[in-house]
Amino acid sequence: MQDWLRRYYFTVGKAAASVWNDALSYVGQVIVLCVLWAAQFLTINSAFWTIAATSGLAFAVGAVVERLGTSRAETRDAWRRTRALSVDLGIANQLQWLVYQGAILIGAGVAGPRAAGGVRATQNVIGPVNVAFQAMENIVPIRAAEEMRKGGIQKAARFLFRFGAAGFIALLVIFSAASLASGRFLAFFYGHELRLYAAVLNLQMLYFLLAWPVRQFTFLLRTIENTRPVLLASVVAAVMSLSLVYPLVRAYGALGIVMAAVGGQIGNLVYLIVAWTRVSPASSPSRVMSTTAELKS
Repeated sequence: MQDWLRRYYFTVGKAAASVWNDALSYVGQVIVLCVLWAAQFLTINSAFWTIAATSGLAFAVGAVVERLGTSRAETRDAWRRTRALSVDLGIANQLQWLVYQGAILIGAGVAGPRAAGGVRATQNVIGPVNVAFQAMENIVPIRAAEEMRKGGIQKAARFLFRFGAAGFIALLVIFSAASLASGRFLAFFYGHELRLYAAVLNLQMLYFLLAWPVRQFTFLLRTIENTRPVLLASVVAAVMSLSLVYPLVRAYGALGIVMAAVGGQIGNLVYLIVAWTRVSPASSPSRVMSTTAELKS
C-alpha cells in the first residue's frame, strides 16, 4: 500500500511528498530496528513486524494528509477498466520471479546451498541497480502515458526507445568497466573464497542489462493497454529458465543458475520484440486500435 501511495504522488505531480513518506517508512524502520537491537529484542519475527508497521504508518499518514477516498461508482469503474490488465501483469510478475528465483531454488537442490549462497551474494552486489529499476517504475510509465496523450502511440514509442537506448548504453559502459574488477570486488567485500564467483557476477550484470530493454517494451505495451504479450513473454521466459537450469547447473555449477536466468531473459526480450513488430507498422490511430484489439483476442 505504501508503494501504491508513492506511485500516486508521482502521478499527481507531488514527487517531493513521496520523499517524506519514504523517509517516514524507511528511516523510521531503521530507527525501530536499532532500538530493538539495542534492547536485544531483534528477531526475524520482530523485524518483519517492524517493516509492516512502518510501511502501514507511512501509508496511513499519507492517506489522511491527502484525504484519499473513492466512491462505489469510481471503484467499480476502475475495476472494470483495469481488471484484465491487472490479471495479466500480476501473473507476469510472478512468472518473472520464477525466471530468477525459481532457477536459484532448483539450482540449490542440484548444486547445493553453497552454490546458491554464492549466487545470492553476487545478487546483493547488483542491489543498487535493482533499486534504480524500481525507481524507474515510478516515473517512466507516467511520462510514457503523457507522451501518448500528446502525440499518440508513435510519440510514446519514440520516447521509450530514446530513453531505453540511452540507459542501455550507460549500463553497458558501467557493467563493462565493473566486469574488469568483479573478482577483486567480491574478494574485498566477501573474502577470497567468493572470488571464484566473478563470472557469476558478470552474468548477473548481463541479466540486468537485458532487463532494461524488457522494461521499456513492457512500459510501452502497458501504455497502449495491451498486456497479453507481456504475460506470454513471461511464460516463455519462465519455461526457458526452468527447463535450462537443471542441465546447466549439472554442467557448470553455480554459473549454470545465472546462465538459465539469462536464457529466460533472452526469450522474454525476443518475444516482446516480435509482439511489438506486429503493432509498430500501424501509422494511424485507427490502425493501432484495431491491431491492439487483434492482439488482445
